[in-house]
Parts: sequence; C-alpha cells; structure tokens
Amino acid sequence: MHTSSLLISTDFRYSRLTEGSETPSDFDALFPKYHPLDRVGVVSPYWEDGIFAAGYALLALTTAFYDAQRERSENFFDYPHHFAFLDADADGVLSRSGRLPMTRSTMGAPWGELDVWPESNWIAAPGTVTGMLQAVFERQITRLFWPEDFTPGLQGPPLPDHVLALLKARLTNVCYYKSARPTFAIHVTLAVEHVVRRSRELLPHGLTPRPPACTPARNRAADAFPYVAEYRPAQTEAFLADVTGDARVGDTVRV
Repeated sequence: MHTSSLLISTDFRYSRLTEGSETPSDFDALFPKYHPLDRVGVVSPYWEDGIFAAGYALLALTTAFYDAQRERSENFFDYPHHFAFLDADADGVLSRSGRLPMTRSTMGAPWGELDVWPESNWIAAPGTVTGMLQAVFERQITRLFWPEDFTPGLQGPPLPDHVLALLKARLTNVCYYKSARPTFAIHVTLAVEHVVRRSRELLPHGLTPRPPACTPARNRAADAFPYVAEYRPAQTEAFLADVTGDARVGDTVRV
C-alpha cells in the first residue's frame, strides 16, 4: 500500500487528555522534532495488537513523511523508515489466538497496508521485553510504539551495557499504546479508518472482531473525526526502567 495519495495531514487531529477532559494539541506536541529520516518502530508482541491500537499514530507519521516528499516533488517513490517487531519464529507468528503458521508475506501483508514496507521492515524478534529491545537497538529505531501491558514479567536475558546506553541516547520519542493512563489522543477521519480497516481485513477471521484489549477507537458519527486512539508518551529513561526493571538504566553506563 502507498497511502500518499489517500491521506493528508488534516485527516488527523490531536488533543491532550487531562483529568477526563480534552484540550486541542498538535502533531509536534506528540511527536516532537519529527524528521523524515526518523526510524519508527512498532513493537507488537501479539501480531494484531499494533495494527488495532497503534495504526492511527503510525499513519500520522507516515503522512508526515509523505508531506516532506511532496514538498520536494510530486514525483517520488519512497517509503518511510517504519518497522514492525513481531514475535515470530519457525512455528509462526504469535497472535491472541495462539501461534499461527504462515509465510513471511502473509505475516507482513497487514503491516504493508500501513506502509510498513518492504518486507525487510517486518522484523521477527524474540517475544520477550529484552529480545524486542535488542531488535529495536539493531535497527537503530528513534521513535517507538510499545504496548503498555508488555512488562518485565516477559523478561529475557539482560541487555549488554552498550545496548542500554545507546537505546537511552537514540530513542528520542516513546509512546505507549493500549495505555490505561493515556495523555494524548489522535482523532482521525474515515479516510484513515478505511486504511486501517484494509489492514485488519488481511488478518485471519478468527482474529476479528478484535478482542476488547485491542480496541483503539470509538465512533462519533456526528464528528468529522469519528475515530480516536489514545497514547501515553514517556521519557526514554523512565520507559527503559519500567519495561526492563534494570537498575543500570538510571546509572551512567560505561562501555
């Protein structure tokens, strides 16, 4: 999929959430200092969760990328540096219906609809916190979406000192999705929802309708932006401390 001809920046509206109320915000508040060469990762330990819950935010960044290309020329062929990190191995990809055997192209097709492409951007990683972080480090990700319920209970081997140090230095923007304490919302038009629906339609029927834990949107038919997903940005060091439980995160790591 190439969404450059389908979506524009005004398909997205941003708000800040405080004590049950919303105040208008903007793209820069949620994604500070965005650059078209940013490397964006969505960690999705369950295959479908990142599509259901992080799809709107990912498409907001995708549209910002294409806006930058359009400023230079109407004739371009490029894709953003976006990556999906999935718990996949020789037995298949992990979903909320269990591990599903499938080809790489089938596994990546729903993500391709969100312009996570080419296939080299569909990353099979160990289904542990540190396994995913190691893969994020290896792809030099600068902006990261992470499910808030993916916690130290799913820990793997400790990360090397240099990996922790470089993650702290390189991750400029971390957002939790599926957050119990969201602080930002992205409201989108039906055009954005149509793109995400096409992605969801490539998932097996057993994965739809989506489980409640994955539901990102509520429909408000009278609004020009009838769909909304909520997120919680986090400081990089606090994020790494929370998900790894590693006491070294707060220290100056010497390598």
